[in-house]
Amino acid sequence: MRTLASGVEKTRLDIRKGLRSLNDHSAKDPNAPAQAEERSATGGSEGALAAEGVETFQAPSAPEPAAPATLARKLPKIAEKADDLEAIKKAVDDAAAVGGGLWLSYLFVLFYLAVAAGAVTHADLFFENPVKLPFLNIELPLLAFFFLAPILFLVVHAYTLVHLVMLTDKARRFHLALHAQIGDGSIRDGLRRQLPSNIFVQFLAGPTDVRESPFGLLLRAIAWVTLVVAPVLLLLLMQIQFLPFHSSFITWAQRIAPTWGCSRGCGARSYLGARLAARSGPRGRGRSLASR
Repeated sequence: MRTLASGVEKTRLDIRKGLRSLNDHSAKDPNAPAQAEERSATGGSEGALAAEGVETFQAPSAPEPAAPATLARKLPKIAEKADDLEAIKKAVDDAAAVGGGLWLSYLFVLFYLAVAAGAVTHADLFFENPVKLPFLNIELPLLAFFFLAPILFLVVHAYTLVHLVMLTDKARRFHLALHAQIGDGSIRDGLRRQLPSNIFVQFLAGPTDVRESPFGLLLRAIAWVTLVVAPVLLLLLMQIQFLPFHSSFITWAQRIAPTWGCSRGCGARSYLGARLAARSGPRGRGRSLASR
């Protein structure tokens, strides 16, 4: 017991010496934080209690904040090209290359079927002579030709219109990005002149002097004739040529085809016009592309 009492007394003396030295250090350094004194006193008291054999209690530390369940993923490098004007222009170029070839193929099918249907005479209808396809010299059954030819043409026409609608969306995107990123009109026209020489791209997103000139009206007339007027005339030609045969089933199919083709062509043209007229730009809203 005497040894324990002497040890406790010695510990108390050490605590007092430590406090005195801490006070002297605080007097010499007035900028020292006041928390150091409290920590020393607390640490000394805990040391004294530990020396006396008294069990000390430590408050539990605050739990660390849990890591978020899902961290924000780093965007891929391709995301940087979302508003890149050069990438948007390249998309227009690629779509124009596909659309131009598809439009020429569509014109070939249109004129090919027109020549094949126009060569059928009343004698061929009376004797049900097979239809000889030009250039290929392949004979097709008369009834099969006049029933399947309008359906085939409508499929090709619809496929061409779908691609032209997508081309229009890309041209609209290029127009908006061009106005948002470049304010100089001369630079914008210079970039527009770098677009491909596709008639649809030129009257949709070409330079101002091309779109607002008589040449731009000619481009629109070509688009109207080939995509709206010519399909209806071809379907009417097939119906008139086959009408003397008096097949109610095929005749009704040919009656429905021009109506469907006309409504689809006019609907696609209205959709394209609405998409272009709804474009918003720095010159206002509701103006068509041809006025910008």
